[in-house]
Amino acid sequence: MRLISSREKMIEQNRQGDVDDRFNLNIYRMELERVKFVMKSYLRVRLAKIERHLVYIIEKDRSELLSEPEKIFAFNVLEARKTHF
Repeated sequence: MRLISSREKMIEQNRQGDVDDRFNLNIYRMELERVKFVMKSYLRVRLAKIERHLVYIIEKDRSELLSEPEKIFAFNVLEARKTHF
């Protein structure tokens, strides 16, 4: 995420320039958008898998495979399911 932020800052700083610089910045911008899309897609799929396999993760104590924010998400989903059902 820091790399994405640094690339965004670089693009903003070099906004004004000749045609070649603007062309290169557009290429950087498109590549940055592609990377953001892939990251968001990956995170969506990961959260969907956590939701789908929530019982296994909790019952078999496989939570060590999750990051801290993912653990929080999993336990929030578990609590929401308990209150819903």
